[in-house]
Amino acid sequence: MRRRTERKQIAAGLRKVPLFADCTDRELFQIDRLMTELAAAPGRTLMGRGTAALQFIIVREGYGRVSANGQDIGRVGPGSYIGEHTFRGQPWNATITALTPMTVFVLNASELAAVLRDIPALRERIVAGEPARQPEPRPVARPELAHI
Repeated sequence: MRRRTERKQIAAGLRKVPLFADCTDRELFQIDRLMTELAAAPGRTLMGRGTAALQFIIVREGYGRVSANGQDIGRVGPGSYIGEHTFRGQPWNATITALTPMTVFVLNASELAAVLRDIPALRERIVAGEPARQPEPRPVARPELAHI
């Protein structure tokens, strides 16, 4: 019974990520089995522009700055994903730096390849760049983070 409850909680948690919203429970269990959850402190670089794209990152919590050539070009937050270049063999075209404490899910290139092979609809959503890719920024609850 405990295992069934645990699996339902995993599926419910992953289904909150817009990219995974239409996945079946079985697909969500497969994704969960392959990905790693990591924490990033403010200031940590999650990816650097021009480096080899070896990971696919999905933001669970927190916010990050997207920059290129020293210029801020955007933000990532809960539900955002980064790293579609991983399956295209291209280097990162931007740098992502944590602005707040972040929790991210990470798939390396071989894990991402396995997921995309077994769940073709995900590849289609990533390539199409669905509107769910970068959710609208939420208001900042803490005034000291208002500049984010």
